[in-house]
Amino acid sequence: MGGETWLTNKITDNMIPKNLVFFRKDRKERIGGGVLIAVRKEIKCTRKKDLEKNDIEMICVQVITSRKSILLVEVYLPPNLSSKTIKATFQSFFEQDLSSFDSIIVQGDFNVDCSKSDSKSIELISLFSENDFEQKTDSLTFPSSNPSSLIDLVFCNDSELISGVKTVANISKTCDHLALEISLNLEPKEKKPIMKRFFSNQNQENRMD
Repeated sequence: MGGETWLTNKITDNMIPKNLVFFRKDRKERIGGGVLIAVRKEIKCTRKKDLEKNDIEMICVQVITSRKSILLVEVYLPPNLSSKTIKATFQSFFEQDLSSFDSIIVQGDFNVDCSKSDSKSIELISLFSENDFEQKTDSLTFPSSNPSSLIDLVFCNDSELISGVKTVANISKTCDHLALEISLNLEPKEKKPIMKRFFSNQNQENRMD
């Protein structure tokens, strides 16, 4: 999952690694921006364009594992986006029918510094919390050379899905954000053995006497 990809139609899918399925939403009006989600080919996945909102850069992809159906959402919010627009956009997103997904992860560059307790960060965290999402990033992410703010966020509505989020060096030397490495619990839960008691005919007769 990635944001501010700067991809254009000059970079075709044929130039992308063959073991991945790329879902991308490039910025068309001007240079920069863009969001993408890449999924390994052996994983069943489908883009959900009907869930995507046009007020922000957003891409939605459903992935299906042996355990559950997960909706991945990558977003990019420009720094000058108002709290009113942010609230209206995500409220509209949450009001959609999301019942077919066992878990939802919304992550990206929100350009809202959640290391500070200002009105904009409080409103954002509260908005997601009201819809049963928890923010999982706990380390500063920007700028990468000397992080001083927390603007790259990971929200999830499944307390068991994400086991950890940590910052790592970005694969791009020109990116000024630290990358996030998200660890997921995708193994099926171990089923407890079911104890059954069987009685022979003789035992049944004895019980009836």
